[in-house]
Amino acid sequence: MTGLWGVPPSWRSWTGWPGRWEPASAGRPLEQAQALEDAAVLAAASQDLAAARHGLTAAIGRYEALGARWDVRRATARLRPYGVRRGRGSYRSVPTAGWESLTPTELTVAGLVGAGLSNPDIAAAMFLSRNTIQTHVSHILGRLGARSRAEIIRQAHDHRAAS
Repeated sequence: MTGLWGVPPSWRSWTGWPGRWEPASAGRPLEQAQALEDAAVLAAASQDLAAARHGLTAAIGRYEALGARWDVRRATARLRPYGVRRGRGSYRSVPTAGWESLTPTELTVAGLVGAGLSNPDIAAAMFLSRNTIQTHVSHILGRLGARSRAEIIRQAHDHRAAS
């Protein structure tokens, strides 16, 4: 009995998927990524979603190494109907606390708070609303573990001195 595209339902047994399998086009990264993408589609079609996710993640990793953004979008779109999404390993980690976790706008707001400006003054200087500045200050307080504007001022001073 043959399955999708003439591939037998036991295709995983003869490819060694997903552990050690490498396409025959090893050394040719684009063809290798395309083979991994096709294998992921076959796995998804046969309801092996874990193997499909593994294949998609591997293919996307190779596409990204080549700078092939169009291929990443195509591979993701091909597997979306099966409910297969990128694996967690493809996301970059972002700091959640400390000065590194602040966005560029929050860094600007923190610097202005550190200079002693009030929320209305910061809003006027940045051409933003008071509520937006209040939200940024709240995020800064949470990410720096500060309890008040005075602590932001102290930490901003310390951060500037360390830089």
